[in-house]
Amino acid sequence: FALSIYDSALNTLPFITGNNMFYGLGYDKATNMIMATDPLDYSQNGWVYRFNALESTPVDSFLVGVIPNGFWFN
Repeated sequence: FALSIYDSALNTLPFITGNNMFYGLGYDKATNMIMATDPLDYSQNGWVYRFNALESTPVDSFLVGVIPNGFWFN
């Protein structure tokens, strides 16, 4: 769910929809992208999902290494 610091009530609509179990989250302020990881079963390669933070829409996803859990933005 998304919540502005100026909101006086909780939003009832989810920001990201679906049945996802995210393990790691990151935010890239240069591109306004939210990055989320899914490690699957913790023994095979996992996935990164990118979402547009301003529009709360999915952008893309890609396969990464085993147990992805963090991001580094330079």
